[in-house]
Amino acid sequence: MNKREDKDTSSNAFIVAMRNVVYCGKVLLRAFKHEKEEIVKGKHVPLITEELFMKVQHVLKKKGTKDLRLPGGRIILRMIGLL
Repeated sequence: MNKREDKDTSSNAFIVAMRNVVYCGKVLLRAFKHEKEEIVKGKHVPLITEELFMKVQHVLKKKGTKDLRLPGGRIILRMIGLL
């Protein structure tokens, strides 16, 4: 994954990709006006299981910084039982 179309992929870009809920069949709906941010089931076929996605998030959290910068961070933390 380090090279894509002869362009270097940064480690940060890789981490951002690993935190994308789309891979497990979900879609992040960002907060808008009075609505809350939430993650919903998408219509697309997931590439990985939700269980595998959550395992990866747990590993990233252990290796990560103080704050977990996930899309919908608090929602994902609730999904894996950390909030």
